[in-house]
Amino acid sequence: MKSILFLFLFLFFNNNAFSQTSAIAEYGVVFSTPLVDDKLKLEDPQFYEHQLAKQNSADQLNFVLKLQERKSVFYHPPLSKPSDAVKFAKSNTGGDHLIYNDLEDQILISQFPYWGSQILLQEKLNGTPWIIENSSKTISGYVCFKAIKSFSEEEGGYTREFNVEAWFTPEIPLKFGPKGYAGLPGLIIELTENNITFFMKELKYVDDKEFILTKPVDGIKMTPENFSSQSLNIKNRAKEAIKNSRG
Repeated sequence: MKSILFLFLFLFFNNNAFSQTSAIAEYGVVFSTPLVDDKLKLEDPQFYEHQLAKQNSADQLNFVLKLQERKSVFYHPPLSKPSDAVKFAKSNTGGDHLIYNDLEDQILISQFPYWGSQILLQEKLNGTPWIIENSSKTISGYVCFKAIKSFSEEEGGYTREFNVEAWFTPEIPLKFGPKGYAGLPGLIIELTENNITFFMKELKYVDDKEFILTKPVDGIKMTPENFSSQSLNIKNRAKEAIKNSRG
């Protein structure tokens, strides 16, 4: 209870003093659940080495979160001559997606490549509320508070349930974080989704007047429902085109 009371007091005093509304944050990423174990090493040594290389390559990734008071963009910059392991690590942590978040218009846009096509997926911001728990800790010098968001999704005829865990700081009252997550009363310093954890490495403020966030517009415009129903056709057409090009 003391943590929650401290949070509310912190928000009251800190939000009145905060004036900078544009910033760029850099995030690292780790696989919070190991991709390999001794059993896999014995059963499939080749796949074990593949997964181990991917796991160890995650520390070469640096995601960028550009944010303003009401908008953000999260992405991974292009890699220069990456190894296959780094490519796999980037793909598995969402590094092929650019995610645009607009709290004012309540939209989330994901731009990503899919079998030779550029997809522009637009949806409403997720309405599932955050639950702020009575837990706090200091991360990289910031006092952070824990929040949980629960999801229940239909997938392949069964229901998949999972939680997203965020640690946010009211010291930076910009309501964004990695992978399009937003809406907490402070910047998300650390976020865990499934077996992947993003952690902030660096933050710098920029001049509001010179900082412009651009909404992505290139790609095949789809809703999540459209993509779910059409993705198999896109994939099959791409495979057929590859087959025909080889004669």
